[in-house]
Amino acid sequence: MELSSKRHNKNTLKINTDGSYVHETRRTGIGGIIRNSYGDLIMTFSFPAECENSNMAKAMAFEFGVI
Repeated sequence: MELSSKRHNKNTLKINTDGSYVHETRRTGIGGIIRNSYGDLIMTFSFPAECENSNMAKAMAFEFGVI
């Protein structure tokens, strides 16, 4: 696996989000991380949520990250 990091324009933010759903327990969690254009950590978040599947959990995490 090759990993790379490309610098973005100054004064920009990079937001990574993810969501998880466990069918057997019906537990859902969403979270994310926000970094500036230098890769410095700005903020993280994670919390439980309620939904019916993993796709919905990922969509909820995305929505929270951009709003």
